[in-house]
Amino acid sequence: MVATLKDPCREKTARLDEFFSYLDEQEYIEGYQFPEGSKKMLSTLANDLLASPPPLNNDRLNGVDKARNAAHIYRVVGGQNLFFLLKIIDNERDLLEEVAADFYQWFTISDQCRGHSYPLRPSLEELYEYASFFLHSTGGQAYLARREPSLALLCRFYSIVIIHEAEKNGLNSHQIDLSPYLFAITNEMKETEDLAQKQRYLTTLHAIIGSESISSPSF
Repeated sequence: MVATLKDPCREKTARLDEFFSYLDEQEYIEGYQFPEGSKKMLSTLANDLLASPPPLNNDRLNGVDKARNAAHIYRVVGGQNLFFLLKIIDNERDLLEEVAADFYQWFTISDQCRGHSYPLRPSLEELYEYASFFLHSTGGQAYLARREPSLALLCRFYSIVIIHEAEKNGLNSHQIDLSPYLFAITNEMKETEDLAQKQRYLTTLHAIIGSESISSPSF
């Protein structure tokens, strides 16, 4: 019998589609009445955000730009949509690590999957802008400070991974020094009991600390 070769592109998009299908079956989602489903809605919101990166240079921002930075996500997606996003996060806490890993894995292989049509295909440059926002700007840090601690830590972890990947590819345009963030977040990760995959995250953080050039983490 000839073994069937797995298609990683189809496998990753299928996992994402499973999550969207699951969301569409939840009562709190049904109340929003999205005619094209959560996949279309969330992809549209994500692409709107990716197309509108926030200002990041805190030292050079005037008062108006600092206010825009702090309210960036609200300003781009609107209050009702932001409430919808936060409602998903609040209801699906047990799935957040798995879903974050699936989205990150899709990002790492999406360039190899050009033949697969999918509504969400961010570039490293686009992800870098938001990783920088959450890790390195007053607005992004303030936003995470209002979130549940394990979610904020998970977001900062992926921000570090993405900025490190950008640096390896010569795309660290904001010249962010990861050193102070790495050690602070590593210590936070050691202390948390709320992330099931914390040992994998710690392995990745230690690898980034110990090497200037490592492969993308595998989750």
